[in-house]
Amino acid sequence: MKETTIAVVDDHRLIREGLRVMVSSLEGCSLVAIGSTGNEALRIAREVEPDFLFLDIELPDLSGIAVAGRLKEERSAVRVVGISAFDLRQYVYGVLSNGAAGFVRKEEVTEALLARLVREVLDGHVPWISHDLAQSLVQEQLRYENNRVKLESLSPREREVLDFVAYGVDNSEISDKLFISDLTVRNHVDNIRGKLEVRTRAELVAWAWINGVVKQDPRTGA
Repeated sequence: MKETTIAVVDDHRLIREGLRVMVSSLEGCSLVAIGSTGNEALRIAREVEPDFLFLDIELPDLSGIAVAGRLKEERSAVRVVGISAFDLRQYVYGVLSNGAAGFVRKEEVTEALLARLVREVLDGHVPWISHDLAQSLVQEQLRYENNRVKLESLSPREREVLDFVAYGVDNSEISDKLFISDLTVRNHVDNIRGKLEVRTRAELVAWAWINGVVKQDPRTGA
């Protein structure tokens, strides 16, 4: 039976070594190449043509997402598996939308998980992510949808006030900028906190930035 060939590309030496040891221990698999940059990943994929390429997302030259995109354009048969210390939505969806066969968090990596990943991807279960990561992404999506509904409950004036608050503008300056009284500003801020279900002004600022509400400084337009 043909061995499954695997390459590993990561810019952290300890991660590369850990993956090398685990991959080398997998039954029916062999480690055929190791790299530390995006350009090395492309070279390995083109010249060595492993069955699997375990590819770090954050690399010093080309990102793992960019590498996956190029291999997709070239219609490479290499099965890319994105790996990262972070399960950021843009990392997971970025690499999967560029043709990767799967994504795994570095903290999840064990010999047993890698064996299951390889087996299931070869059986056609793509894109592959772990059960825990899938749950995390679903919960994040639900939070996003819930917060989007909350944001849509704000009136146009409340959205204006929220923009100012997010940039640390005090009530007096907001009053001057919007030509409304301090009391009206306070009432708007209280209403916003109630609708967004946050307790303090500091939490309101954090909520606005975490949820990507603010696009530019309302005082300067930049």
